[in-house]
Amino acid sequence: MKQIDLVPEQFEELNRIITGIYDTSQAVHTRISGFFKDIARFVYYDRASIKIYYMNEQGEYEKLSSVTVNWDPDLLKKYDLYYCKIDDTMDIVDKAEPMVIKTSSLFNNEMREQTEYWKEYLLPNNAYFELVANLQLDRSQKYRADISLTRGQSAGDFDDTDLFIIRLFQPHLSKLIATHIEETDNNHVQDKAFYNCIGTCTLNDSCQLIDKNGKFDKLNEVTDNGLLQRIVELCVSMPKDTNTRPAYAEYKMEESPLFLEIYFSPSRLDGSKCNYNCLIYDLSRFLGVTIRQAKEEYHLSEREYEILLCILQGQKNEDIAASLFLSVSSVKKYAATVYSKMGITSQKQILSKLHLF
Repeated sequence: MKQIDLVPEQFEELNRIITGIYDTSQAVHTRISGFFKDIARFVYYDRASIKIYYMNEQGEYEKLSSVTVNWDPDLLKKYDLYYCKIDDTMDIVDKAEPMVIKTSSLFNNEMREQTEYWKEYLLPNNAYFELVANLQLDRSQKYRADISLTRGQSAGDFDDTDLFIIRLFQPHLSKLIATHIEETDNNHVQDKAFYNCIGTCTLNDSCQLIDKNGKFDKLNEVTDNGLLQRIVELCVSMPKDTNTRPAYAEYKMEESPLFLEIYFSPSRLDGSKCNYNCLIYDLSRFLGVTIRQAKEEYHLSEREYEILLCILQGQKNEDIAASLFLSVSSVKKYAATVYSKMGITSQKQILSKLHLF
């Protein structure tokens, strides 16, 4: 290992960043975002993320939540639906012992560049070089987490100093995420995985239902089979050419707080057939902690918070106006202010902002 060249002033700054990780006056996602901003002065990266995974009933890890920097939003949604299942760094995430590695030192690059994960997820993000560290959580639970930094090819690979610095923060970020998960379980999940708030189903290339979970059954029953009908309609409208790249669609159910994300995965060289994979978010189950954190993060007033809550419940402007004793024009003005503060332009973009903790 080469010599680590850091002066005392730099170590003082690193200690200040560690202190920020434990600043409980800030929300978790705020502290992580601050960490990424501060660490960029020491470790150059193009994209960064901290991801939390949960093991589902089939023993597969699904992405539960994340804080990301500079990743393409559409590709992130596809990661949630599909690419997380073929992420070749999950073996690192699942290790019991702390690990901080460069993927270039772990994988045969020529072989890796032939994989679907590389071609369809990493390469479009220009994530040529990657540094990955697993975060240490309670092994008796079904949660795992990691931190990832990536660079484009022109920036060159990560070096020993980069690994040293991330290793320095690894135990502190681990404590932060472990505490966040414990609080989430105690306050919002009550011994059930947060992931169980999400309905899942899979349709084959003929748009026939071939797999689902219990949450999907409950949501479909509430909608009098309207949920499945809407999913089938969306799948029929998506590309049928199995040689195309993966396709993605999203849809907000009318008069129901359900949001659908559908990922079409084409047939692959290994002979597996194309499927439509769908996630159904019951927004009413997510509204509590997520919207309260959004209120803090985007400095929303109480009235703006109420408007955002109503929007995500699927209410129309007229309904919001009636329930809050406002004019329709006032509701529109409040909604526009909310969108401006969140840095978005439409209702559909709200969910991408709320994919944080």
